Amino acid sequence: ISLVLTGTLVIVLFTDASAINSSNWRDDVLPARLLGIGLPLAIGLGWLLAAVLLGALEFWEAAVLGAMLAPTDAALGKAVVSNERVPRRIRQALNIESGLNDGIALPLFIVFLETAMVAEESLAISEVFVTLFEQVGIALLVGIAVGWIGALAIAWGRSSGAALGYWLEIGLVSLAVAAYAIATPLGGSGFIAAWVAGYVFGTRFVSAGDDPLPEFAEALGDLLTMVSFVVFGIFLGPVLVDLTWQIVVFGVLSLAAVRMIAVAVALLGAKMRWQSVVYIGWFGPRGLATMILTIEVVDESGLTGASTIADAALFTVALS
Repeated sequence: ISLVLTGTLVIVLFTDASAINSSNWRDDVLPARLLGIGLPLAIGLGWLLAAVLLGALEFWEAAVLGAMLAPTDAALGKAVVSNERVPRRIRQALNIESGLNDGIALPLFIVFLETAMVAEESLAISEVFVTLFEQVGIALLVGIAVGWIGALAIAWGRSSGAALGYWLEIGLVSLAVAAYAIATPLGGSGFIAAWVAGYVFGTRFVSAGDDPLPEFAEALGDLLTMVSFVVFGIFLGPVLVDLTWQIVVFGVLSLAAVRMIAVAVALLGAKMRWQSVVYIGWFGPRGLATMILTIEVVDESGLTGASTIADAALFTVALS
C-alpha cells in the first residue's frame, strides 16, 4: 500500500511542478497571494485548531497536522481548472496554487515532524538542523540535477531522433522515479526531490501547449490516483470506528473555515467579487499528499499522537 501511494505522489508531484510555467507569475498576483499568504495562514490556523480541539496532541504534533492538511490536491481539482465556465484568472490561480503548494508545505511538514520527535525523545536541537539540512539540502541538489540533465537528455533525444515519441514519454516518468530513488538513500526527501526535478524540468524544457510528451505521465498519475483512493478505503473503516466528536468538528472546520479564512485574508485588496473569493476558498480538496504524509507519520515517526493525527487527517480527506 505504501509503495502504491508513494509512487503515485512522486509522479503527481513531478508532473504538477513541470506543468507550471514561471511566466504565469508575471501575469497575475493571485497565485503569489494564495501561496505566500494563504498557505502559511492555513497551516497556522490548522495548527491552532488542532491544538484547541484535539487535546491529546502535543504542541508540535498539532503543527504536523496543520501542515499535512494545508496542501490541496491538484488531481481532484482538474474538473475545475479545465472547466471553461470558470473565469480564466481563477482557474489559473487554482492550477498554480495546487501545483506548487505541495512542494512548499513538504519542507514545513518535515520541520514540524522532526521538531515533534525531538521534543518527545528529548534529543538535542542540533540533531533537528542536521536532519533538515540533509533532507532538504540533498533533495534540492538531486532534484536540480535530475531535472536539468533530464531536460537536456529529452531535448537531445527528440531533436536528434535518437528516441521515439513514446519512449520520451516513458522517460519523463523515469525522471520522477529517479529523483526519488536517488535522493532517498542519500538521506534526502524523495518527495521534495521529485517536485524540484519537475519544476526545473518545466523551466528548462521548452514545449508547445499541445505537446504530447507529458500525456503518459499525467495519465499514469491519474490512474494511480484512482487506485490510491481505492486503497484509501482500507484505512477509512478503522478511522470511522474510532471517530470522536472532536475529530468530526476538526474535519468540518478544517474544510469549511480554515481555508476560507486564509484565502479571504490573502485576497484582501485584490479587488475581487466576494463570490469569487468564496469560490476559491471553498475549492480546496485534500487528498493524495495528506494520505502519504499520514503514512509517514504512522510508519516512521513513532509519535505518541500518531493515531490521533492519522484519524483526523484521513477523516478530513474522506469528508473533502
